[in-house]
Amino acid sequence: MNDFFLSENSYGKSDVEIFVCLADDLWLQIVASIKIGGSFEGVFRDGSNAQILPTDTFSNHFEDLASGTQGGDLYEIGVGALERLMDCMEDATVGTIDLSATRWRKLASGMNSMVAEQPSVEVSIVRESDGSVAVSGSAKRRVIRPSGSSFVGFRRDYLTDKEDVESRILFGDLFATWKYSSNIGDLYKSGLEVADQLVGAFGSVPSHSLQENLYKAAATVLAARSDVDEISVSFDSFGVQSIAPKSVNSSENSRLWRTMPRPVGTTYAKVARES
Repeated sequence: MNDFFLSENSYGKSDVEIFVCLADDLWLQIVASIKIGGSFEGVFRDGSNAQILPTDTFSNHFEDLASGTQGGDLYEIGVGALERLMDCMEDATVGTIDLSATRWRKLASGMNSMVAEQPSVEVSIVRESDGSVAVSGSAKRRVIRPSGSSFVGFRRDYLTDKEDVESRILFGDLFATWKYSSNIGDLYKSGLEVADQLVGAFGSVPSHSLQENLYKAAATVLAARSDVDEISVSFDSFGVQSIAPKSVNSSENSRLWRTMPRPVGTTYAKVARES
């Protein structure tokens, strides 16, 4: 086995779930996955555990920080956990924590039942051995754009049978991942805002192609937010088919559409600020 070397590695704890009480009528649910990588040849090659902490300790530090933070600060919890773990393991070179946060509120005053506010906020934090930190957010939204998107004037060859479409329905999953700058505020609030701004722009900007739609939506987010450096967006399209009404009682103005059971197309773009 001396002819091989350990090129990459990581180990950690997945799906550590806690609830933090922020107020009488507000709780924050946080699910964390923590991974640490490093110069851990002795662990992987020889089975010597002297370099590493048990993964149960990962959970303990995460829970300890979450219990002491004010308002469930995701940045403070995530960076704090990575700092503690990496400082204790001198051979650690990179740490990653993925956080999913969901707020729960009481249904009404005086009631004991609580419901989750959807959607959740997704955050990923990476810390290097030099102490530098990179933070990114992500979101997935299923959206429908009933009009305002055309697709005409495209190139054709002898097998192209697609007709020009002046206004089409876009239905599918909109994915986004963005990198925060050093000007990081409330990650929970920012995550919801960026996702809402992206979906709003996706549904409102005029476009002659899905590619243009994605680019303009991402650029709109960057123009509105100084705390985001770049954003990657993709759209997995579910095809739709129009259905003619069969009942004589149906209104002539009714519109029925059937959706495909799975995506039939995908488009991706990354938009960044000019340096």
